[in-house]
Amino acid sequence: MDNIEVKNAPNALLSREILGDLSPIKETRKGNRFFVLIYVILGMSMMCVTMLTLAEFKAPLVICLLALLWFPLIIFMIGYEQTLIVQNHRSLFLKYIAQHFNRDEKFLILLGGRALKYNIPSWLPNDFLHRSYFIFTSDRILIITLKASMIKAGGLFDSLDNDFESLVSDVYCCDYFDKPSPVFGGFIKNILANISHTKIQICATGENEHYPWALENKGTKAGKLLNKIISRIDSKNTLSL
Repeated sequence: MDNIEVKNAPNALLSREILGDLSPIKETRKGNRFFVLIYVILGMSMMCVTMLTLAEFKAPLVICLLALLWFPLIIFMIGYEQTLIVQNHRSLFLKYIAQHFNRDEKFLILLGGRALKYNIPSWLPNDFLHRSYFIFTSDRILIITLKASMIKAGGLFDSLDNDFESLVSDVYCCDYFDKPSPVFGGFIKNILANISHTKIQICATGENEHYPWALENKGTKAGKLLNKIISRIDSKNTLSL
């Protein structure tokens, strides 16, 4: 990481005052990519069984379509599992980024984020993988972007375990309170993503253009901690208006 400069947040001390008593938490279990496949197969099977059962009882077509309600549950469970899978790599990310922490800066959460726009702002790299990683600390938010061209045939998580540093494009610092400050929440156009993700519009320190990501967090302990952070940040920003 010697060739990457990570900026500090202008309001790091203020952020630490507001978030410093929070602590990272571990999930109940580790994530497993195999479970994602299980959720898809099980969910689709239940959808078919429900629809066929209702059709057997000669239920109206509208009632049969209620079988599609299994689909949001599938999306939720996939998002839940993906959040847990990211936690499996927490030590890898911390080992990579810890040298750039401020003294007494505390790690809080690691979350994966999916980019929501094709047109990226000038402050993001050209070789931009649509999936980025967000590290929330007591002082700031750090975004680790990866090089799309370096992702190997085995997929992203296989690539993470092999020569991680070569995958990193840049690391961006984002202040919780500096203008333009992060905007948490809002509607994600991919409707089902709202079930498992939280939208964040965020801008790197020193820049002035927001970019939106969908953070995988719903249903997890990491998601509950994120909600605490959002609540405190929003409360402070409201008082400052």
